[in-house]
Amino acid sequence: MRFEKVLSGLIVLLFVLSAVSAQTLKIVHFDIGQGDATLIISPTGETMLVDAGYQNEVYPLQNWLQANGITDFNYTVATHYHADHIGGFLTLFPSYLPDIAYDRGDNPGYTTATYYNYISAASSVRQTLNAGDQIDLGGGVNVTAVCVNGHLMSGASYTLNDENERSICLLVEYNNFRYVVAGDLGGGAGGLYDLETPCSQLIGDINVFEVNHHGSYSSTNANWLATLDAEAAVASLEDNNSYGYVHPDVIARVDADPSLQGFYHTEEGHNLSTKSIVVNDHVILETDGWIYYDIAGDNYPLGPAITVDVAINPLTVLPIPATGGTLYWDLTITNQETLTLPVTIRFYLDVPNYGEYNLIYLQNFDLAPLPTGATREREIYLPAGAPAGDYELIGEIRDEDEIVLYAYDSELFQKTGAADNLDLSFLAVIDDEALTLTPAAELPFTVTMLSAYPQPFNPEVNIAFSLSDAQEIELAIYDLQGRKLETLLQRQMDSGNHLYQWHAGHRPAGVYFARLTGEGFTQTTKLLYLK
Repeated sequence: MRFEKVLSGLIVLLFVLSAVSAQTLKIVHFDIGQGDATLIISPTGETMLVDAGYQNEVYPLQNWLQANGITDFNYTVATHYHADHIGGFLTLFPSYLPDIAYDRGDNPGYTTATYYNYISAASSVRQTLNAGDQIDLGGGVNVTAVCVNGHLMSGASYTLNDENERSICLLVEYNNFRYVVAGDLGGGAGGLYDLETPCSQLIGDINVFEVNHHGSYSSTNANWLATLDAEAAVASLEDNNSYGYVHPDVIARVDADPSLQGFYHTEEGHNLSTKSIVVNDHVILETDGWIYYDIAGDNYPLGPAITVDVAINPLTVLPIPATGGTLYWDLTITNQETLTLPVTIRFYLDVPNYGEYNLIYLQNFDLAPLPTGATREREIYLPAGAPAGDYELIGEIRDEDEIVLYAYDSELFQKTGAADNLDLSFLAVIDDEALTLTPAAELPFTVTMLSAYPQPFNPEVNIAFSLSDAQEIELAIYDLQGRKLETLLQRQMDSGNHLYQWHAGHRPAGVYFARLTGEGFTQTTKLLYLK
């Protein structure tokens, strides 16, 4: 529960028109009987399959891959060599041979047929994973091997005899989100060495973990739970399994853990916690890494969220002619806490061929509480040589521990091609004349804006939009799966600024999207509802 401690009374309030980038990390915990198989999909589409279950139970995984258009893997990881973790690779590899198949290396003492068949099937792409190795999955997702075969990334090493003890422990990080999967790693009971305690000490606070050893009493010890301080966990197991998982000892420790809120089962198994949620299906986790993560439809906020207001003028897509021009705008950041916040603030444009243009870059800046704030008037000249296309304003505010408190990623303006002529005189319509653009040109350009505030909200949110000309529009609410839930407006609207207040009290807390559709455009903004 890395950030839960500071959520009470603290809110991120973002007065911007576009939500944080919608790119998400997806982690799929497959319902494949008594085996383990976990697929990690980065925002850029790179894939890592951690274990693959029993060979004869891998078909639900195959069906999901086919239904979701996944045709290969970038990486696979065999946490250890038990058949309920590597058997499925024997079926998958003929069609889904990865670029690299990671494991702990050869193990002459382990002589099962499944092990030898795995070695043969993966031989052309096998690579030994060592403690401390890092794998870049793209899109800001990083995977670190915390422990491999009893060797820790700290340099500590243990001599082990049991196959479960040799499990690989992986830490997955994406912006503010942290997740752990560790096969059948032991916690000191049942004759297994306690590797959970030193591993958890190296990892620290996380958000979610996959339950070690399917919920065996030999794992998920009290130190592991307390040190990871996670809000949610996922147990992969089978109904009526012959092992009695999840064992009562683990249930008792989960019930006693004050941080853990959700204990998700792929199937029910034998015992339930007061925190158990039985999914009876694949347990799918999605997160944007900044604001939230979602498990099986349940939404959890990420933090730590301080009350910071960010106002940017102008708040729309701005065209600039091919001949170049100057953009002027104001950036205001206010601290609504009672104490000064030491932060680093950076907002910049990434301009192809020219690099990064900083609007504001304040390192180790003491952001005083209201009425004081940080207000800067900024201008950037975009030369004629900058290529035509969409440009993004990128911004973030970090605290003294380098935790991201606020992130912004939105198309702010367009650099037009040589044949485009645009009249920009009407763009400075928000708050005050914050924008001056030179040189101006001749033809009109339609600008439509969509925003929502406050964020998060409970239970009402203001949805604001501006139309440059009269037109038929639809304003609707969608869920994370893209299903339309409500149509708020569907009619002819005049040009100008409009405000609609959505009352969400009849909806569960979570992430929603407001979508504005008009003549030749669609814009969407994220709505975070916290009760």
